[in-house]
Amino acid sequence: MLVLKWAIVDVVMVCIIFFLIRLKTIFSLDINECLSSPCAKTMKCENTPGSYHCVEGCELGYTWSLKQGECRDIDECALHKHNCTHGHRCENMPGSFRCIRERNCGTGYQVDPITQTCIGKTEKKRIFVYIN
Repeated sequence: MLVLKWAIVDVVMVCIIFFLIRLKTIFSLDINECLSSPCAKTMKCENTPGSYHCVEGCELGYTWSLKQGECRDIDECALHKHNCTHGHRCENMPGSFRCIRERNCGTGYQVDPITQTCIGKTEKKRIFVYIN
């Protein structure tokens, strides 16, 4: 009878432990402290489980503006900090830039939207598929 009592106690304890683990999972949802802007204006907030960190600086492609009090886009085109080649113009994008072809390709050719180079309209791109 003593063994049976201990077995019941063990089962009850296991049930209690699983219940507490489940309860902790339900109530341990992370609160995003960054929503209340806890960091200085010159820093960005990174939410972490149960906390947050204030990190120096702005994201890539942005710079801190004292006048505006926030991270602002860097205009790589206006600052000539781009790698667009001859025949392409620089177009500023949020946090980046892109190079746009200035001239048409000519009869029988079209601009490849990714490389911005001219390819023949009848040219077929070859796709190789490796099947294991």
